[in-house]
Amino acid sequence: MTDSSIDLTAAAEELATLEERKTAIEQRISTLKGNILQHAADGRYEAGDLTLTVSAGTRSIDPTRFAAEFPVEQFPQYYELKPKALSKIEKIEGSARIADVVRQGSRRVSVK
Repeated sequence: MTDSSIDLTAAAEELATLEERKTAIEQRISTLKGNILQHAADGRYEAGDLTLTVSAGTRSIDPTRFAAEFPVEQFPQYYELKPKALSKIEKIEGSARIADVVRQGSRRVSVK
């Protein structure tokens, strides 16, 4: 059943136009963030009335690699229903020991 109070053709055309603009805008955002990440170290930057923040991505445990390196049978103290928090494992084993099982997220850019 269709709503006769809406012009489906006009709505579809507007939606298509907006989707095209959205794609172009997302590509431009991606390009700008890439340029910023390539040329700016992590930190806060004053940019006119804005504050630009470049920060490291989040670190987390890669469950598959963690289980291979620290099998639950040998290291049950490291497990809940999933691997414990990275900070807890690092305190026990140290960063170097678990480096091969830690994932590093992408760096981020935000503007406020």
